[in-house]
This record gives sequence, structure tokens and C-alpha cells, in this order.
Amino acid sequence: MLTDIRSILCDRMEPEQSVYREMPGKVLDYPITIGNFLQEKNGEDSAEQFAELLEYKSRLKNVLENDPEYIRINRISEQLGRWLKRKKNEAGEGFTQEEMAIFKQKRKRLQKQKREIRREKEEEICGIYGYDYREIRTMMYKNTVYFSWFYDLQKMFPQLAKIKTGDIREIPLFVSHLEQLRKALAQKEPIGLVGGPCLFGVDEVFLEMTTDNGERAVFDCSCDRRCLVGNDEKETIEEFIERHPEKIEAVRIRNCKKGVTRQEYDSIRYLFSVAEVFDGKIVIPLPDLSYFKYMEAILQNLEETLREKVMEEFREECYRITDHYLDVIRHVAEDYPKLSYLVVHDREVKLRELFYEKRRPYLEGSTYMQKITGRDTRKEAVVDYITMLALPYYLYGTRYVVQVDSVDETDSGRKCNKIHGEDMELIQLLYPEYLSRDGKNTIYRTTAGYKDYIGQPAGEQGGMK
Repeated sequence: MLTDIRSILCDRMEPEQSVYREMPGKVLDYPITIGNFLQEKNGEDSAEQFAELLEYKSRLKNVLENDPEYIRINRISEQLGRWLKRKKNEAGEGFTQEEMAIFKQKRKRLQKQKREIRREKEEEICGIYGYDYREIRTMMYKNTVYFSWFYDLQKMFPQLAKIKTGDIREIPLFVSHLEQLRKALAQKEPIGLVGGPCLFGVDEVFLEMTTDNGERAVFDCSCDRRCLVGNDEKETIEEFIERHPEKIEAVRIRNCKKGVTRQEYDSIRYLFSVAEVFDGKIVIPLPDLSYFKYMEAILQNLEETLREKVMEEFREECYRITDHYLDVIRHVAEDYPKLSYLVVHDREVKLRELFYEKRRPYLEGSTYMQKITGRDTRKEAVVDYITMLALPYYLYGTRYVVQVDSVDETDSGRKCNKIHGEDMELIQLLYPEYLSRDGKNTIYRTTAGYKDYIGQPAGEQGGMK
């Protein structure tokens, strides 16, 4: 769905009653392609993610914590709690009905007094700011990340003013768990960062199959379908193999990817620039190993000799793409000589195996992972995409990890947080998928002529001929 934040806000809330009143017009009108998975939230629920709301909430908290009567009531509540715990631990002692009635009455009275003081202080703060922060509206995507923008983040994290990638100031951002980033910085905890490009997109790598009667079918390896220009057929590679179980006599891979796109390049630039600001350690997963699992799964019913041959070709072409990315990463890293970074890919065997070893405890017996992957024949590739976001935790031991990535990876980040529980905190700092020059599709999903490869003229963009 091609839209922009201004249109979304106008459809769902009064913009002047939202936290986005100060969002720059350029950010409000920036074209974004996201699904209709939007939830309106109130200021109290989302206060930790926005500078204005955080300031309001912090001021209210400070006023309450310094109010003598509020302090006195809290102290009495704590004393009651300790008394209750002590009585429970006394062997053979129970509560009489009278004691329990007295306890409940005291607790109820204290809670009422606290509410009254809080209401009074809320009215005072509301008078100072001219509004009640609980009535300010925010917007959340996929019940995970909030719409945001750079200058609001900079108010909470002033070090962002030094960021080298100035263009990130002019695009929408999507954030989550910023309170964990503040906690990590306050406690001087090491921070890991993860992100980077997909291996390839639509209209870049193809699988061509020919049957013994001359029928030729070409499939796009990014979507497992005949999603080529002008072809609306929905048949998948698996379905074609099932339809011709013994008739496929030739299979080959065509790699038409001519370089790195603008978004792929920026996914690396942004990662390094944010890491420099927070003095973090980087891990970049280049997911060729996941693509191999994906391809093996969809070719599982192909005749064994053909399958081995095409997998060998597919690996060779993916390695070429990975090598190109490695060159780009080294080039970008030259501007950040003080940063530590690792790149995980199929041929980096020690890191790959360490990745598998470290994630194993989070997968074994996990009913959550079984639930989200059990229906998918490509579940091994899905598991990779979710757990790769924990690579800084696995490889560096950094409990706090910032995901600098495309908003299309929102779900993976949420699931990664879910399976790691309290062992790791994943903070999301996501950016939109770039719109291509065709004005309709993202660079990832557009045809070859609109890919915007770095250093490639528009007429030499590749694609299937």
C-alpha cells in the first residue's frame, strides 16, 4: 500500500492532537509502502518512545516522588507488604478473618489516597503543558513499532546530532523499545547493532526449467513464482515440478543482478553511522545460507541429479552477490576505522557454526517457534531470518541490540524479542523501503530497469531478457 504518514494521520486522528505536530513536512509526505496493520495508541502507552511525552511523564513522576504525603503513603504500603509476607512465612500461623479485613481496608484507603494525590499532580502538570499527555495520539505499525522521526529521537539521544548520514534526517523512522536503549546507555552497557541488505530482490535472479517437450518456464527466485514483467501466472516452482514430475530435463540459474541498489548501499551506511554514534559493535548477516535452505526446500521434489546441479549453480551465483556486498562493506567500513564489525555468511564457517550453536537453546522445545514455522516448508530459512537479529548477542555477548533495518523486518524483530525473553533486548530503528523511479513499487519489488544500481546507467540495469 503506497501512502504517506500525513494521509494516515488525517484518516485516523486529528493531526494537531497527535505527537506528530512537529514532524517536518518532508517526513510527513515521504512515500512509504506499508500494509494496513496500524493501531492508534494514547500518550500514556507510548510515552517512552517520544521526547515530548517522555518529558511530561518524567516530570509527573518526579513531582510524585518528591511529594511528602505520597512518600509517606508509599512507606506505609511497603510496611504493610512486609507484614503480609512475614505472616505468610510464619509456620502454622494464618490470618484471622478480622486481620484480613483490617488489612484490606488499610490497603484500599491507601490506594485511594494515592489516586487522589496523583490526580491532583496530573492537573498541575496539565496546567503547565496546556494538555493531558494521555490524550495525545500516536500511531503504531504491526503492534510493534511507532511512527517516528529523527529530530524527536535526537532530543532523547543528543549524540545522534553527530551522525554522518544526514539523509536519515529526512525520512520517516519506525521505533520500538527506546527505553531499553536509554537504560543501556545509562548503565554504560555495550551495545550491538544488526542489519544490512537482503541478498537480492525481484527481477534479479531467475530459475529456468525446460521439459522434454520443449516447454520453458522462468521463475523469479525472490518470490518462487513467475512474477516476471507482464506475466500474471501464480504457479510456483514447486507446483511446476509437481505438474511435470518426470519431464523436466534441464534447469539453470540466471543471475541478472548488476550491482548494489541505493537501498542496499544505505542499509550498510546507516548501520555503521548509528553504530558510531553509540560506540556499538556491528554484525551484518548476508543471508546466502538462508537462501540455500529456501531453494533446497522448494526443489525437494526435483530429480536428484538435476537438483544437485541447480543448487551448485545457485550457490555459485549467490556467492558472487555476497562477494560484491563484502566489497561494499569494506568500502563503507573505511570511514569508520574505530568500529568492530563481523559479517556472517555461508563461507564464514566458524561464525556460521557459532551462530547455530548459540541459538540452539532458544529453538529446542520452543512452542512459539513451532507455532510460527510449523506450517512452512521453508521453516529453516524463516528461523534464520528471526534469529539472525540476535547475532550481536550470540557473537559479542551484547545484551542490548539495535536493529537498523527496513520496516519490512518489523515482524522478525518482534519474534526475535519474543523467543529470547529477558536474555536480550532488541531495540528497533527501522526505515522505509525506498520507492523506485517507477513511482509505484519499492526498489526491492520493481523491475530491473528501475533498480537504481549504484554506478549503473538506467539503460544498463539488467533483468531477464
